Amino acid sequence: MIRLPLALFLLGGLLPAQDSPKELQDRLKATVSFLASDEMKGRQVGTAEGEKAALWMAEQFEKIGLEKVTPDYVQKFGKGAPNSPRGINVIGALKGTIDEAVALCCHPTPVGVREGTI
Repeated sequence: MIRLPLALFLLGGLLPAQDSPKELQDRLKATVSFLASDEMKGRQVGTAEGEKAALWMAEQFEKIGLEKVTPDYVQKFGKGAPNSPRGINVIGALKGTIDEAVALCCHPTPVGVREGTI
């Protein structure tokens, strides 16, 4: 079963206020459908699909106006051993009117393909 990151639902709440509930529902469904599609092959860390998912999320962060915490919203990470695959976290910030900010991080939960099944 594919688990969906909480960030997807938080993104929905940050979309423009003029979106109707139906538009918001459609946008969230499109996001989940894209990330969970067979084309993404489970978004395994270190794969082209994992990178594609992270870069797509970075584009979404920019579209909704989150501030960059890194030069391009992305933070690469390793899975332990020096030669292990590298993945990507996506990080943006929503600054408040006082000295507070909300950090929104997305790690597109990768499951990959196991025994021919996503």
